[in-house]
Amino acid sequence: MKIIHFVCSFLLAMGKACCRVLAVERLTTQHKTKMKIKNLTPHALTIVGANGTLVVPPSGIVARLAVTRTELSPVIVDGVLLPVSLPVMGEVKDLPVAEAGVIFVVSALVAGAVNRSDVASPGELIRDAAGNVIGAKGLCAYVTGGAL
Repeated sequence: MKIIHFVCSFLLAMGKACCRVLAVERLTTQHKTKMKIKNLTPHALTIVGANGTLVVPPSGIVARLAVTRTELSPVIVDGVLLPVSLPVMGEVKDLPVAEAGVIFVVSALVAGAVNRSDVASPGELIRDAAGNVIGAKGLCAYVTGGAL
């Protein structure tokens, strides 16, 4: 199977996989497989591809990573006492089971916590002149081999 992909400008901080920008259609020698995206984040996503832009509304389901925190010694910065904690990532919550032809787009933390070829996060962020995020370049895969 020939997958159109471009290497992103960054690696997953956890070191699990190289982030790749992938086309939403997989190309094979015999046919094209049309893929659908289900947005499991709380906000609309603007995903920029090589030949167009997709705006994907939130699905109403938000996949999250459970986090527990251990309180550490606070620090004082400019006279303000700031609490410090050690986060420990737990189980992924509200991630549906795989569906044929569907890519689930989640946060990078959630995507990095699962080893599923149907789960991705938004790709490299696109910012306007003021630094506000206005979209993402493709998608990031987090499975060894990088194919969705």
